[in-house]
Amino acid sequence: MTRRNPKSKSERNQNYKENKQPLEKMLDLRKVNAFRFDAREILNSTGLEEKVWNSLLASIITKASRLSIKDANDYIQKLENEEVLTKDTSKALKRLLDRYKRCR
Repeated sequence: MTRRNPKSKSERNQNYKENKQPLEKMLDLRKVNAFRFDAREILNSTGLEEKVWNSLLASIITKASRLSIKDANDYIQKLENEEVLTKDTSKALKRLLDRYKRCR
């Protein structure tokens, strides 16, 4: 015979609600390959060398999937300010991130 938890159900729910983290907008991991394909098309048309935009794309995907979409957008904005990316390219990448986001 199993014993029940001595805490009441409402106490357990209260503890769960207190420890729950807020949801963040992140890259949908089920659609990473589709995102990578679309982003490659955008970055390939910029005129950058393939080695450069491959590392930029990897950094964007990492930030968007592990930290948040906001951090990835900040990174893209930083690249635009450093004149690595053009304004149109950064705008297209931000729109693409917005299309592939998910709250996790």
